Amino acid sequence: ARESLQSGVGLPGPWLFVQAMGRLFTGDVVEGRQLCAEAEAQLAEFDPLGVAPQAHGIRALFESMAGNKETAESLAELVRKDPRGAPTRSAVWVDRAAAWNVAAGGEPERAADLAVKTGEAAVAGTHYVWGAFAHHDAVRFGHPDKAVEPLRALAEEGRGPLVGLLADHAIAASAGDRGALLGVALRCQQSGAHALVSECHAAAAMLTTGVEQRRHAHLAWLVHDRCIGFKSPLVRLVDPPLSKRQLEIASLASAGNSSKDIAHQLHISARTVDNHLRTVYRIFGIDSRSALAELFPG
Repeated sequence: ARESLQSGVGLPGPWLFVQAMGRLFTGDVVEGRQLCAEAEAQLAEFDPLGVAPQAHGIRALFESMAGNKETAESLAELVRKDPRGAPTRSAVWVDRAAAWNVAAGGEPERAADLAVKTGEAAVAGTHYVWGAFAHHDAVRFGHPDKAVEPLRALAEEGRGPLVGLLADHAIAASAGDRGALLGVALRCQQSGAHALVSECHAAAAMLTTGVEQRRHAHLAWLVHDRCIGFKSPLVRLVDPPLSKRQLEIASLASAGNSSKDIAHQLHISARTVDNHLRTVYRIFGIDSRSALAELFPG
């Protein structure tokens, strides 16, 4: 597809929204929205495959993940009015967007039920991987028990390694298995699924107390905030353990900056920097900058 596009004879619209689908997995909401918008512009000019409704639907999902409910609903309406928008391959995106809107509105269990319903419809339409991601939304809304069996079944059918990863996430979260969740987080990190990494740590934070809880909560928010534009309903259930200033100073210290350097950058005294760092060390149960660096992975 890339070669045909570069040669000038390809279909840039579909290629762009396929790229956008990948950003749903990595959690790159801003870039995903931009790719969808570019795809929509291309498809408005040339759409022989009739896939414009899918591009609208995928952008609706990105908008919902960013908390932009009204924009998502407007895009969903475009899909519903388009005669090409009825098939499951278009409906799955707007239905997932609707579930994310419900979750953002404070009804995670109802959102999870909608996600499972969307997943069932996608699988019935033989869109197995899309169905798996829809089922997995229930995990991301804090109700993994609703997704375990359908995801396990899809994984056992051999629907691919990504489906297996989603199933393992559901199983670990449903069982409250912190070790398994961290194993899933590592696999997600290796796959570039940063949003899922943050949600694994959020779930782990809910299973622990004290220093361990604060470390997981910190990692959940640290990774979450690197997914620009993304708003996870699950991560937002966990309080960040550091203030904005503490986080700023700890981040600079973990990167190797001295207290004097940090003080100069932030226009505060080195003593203030050290006081903040002592508080951060106490919060995380550590006693050195090397230990702090482990809490700020690249």
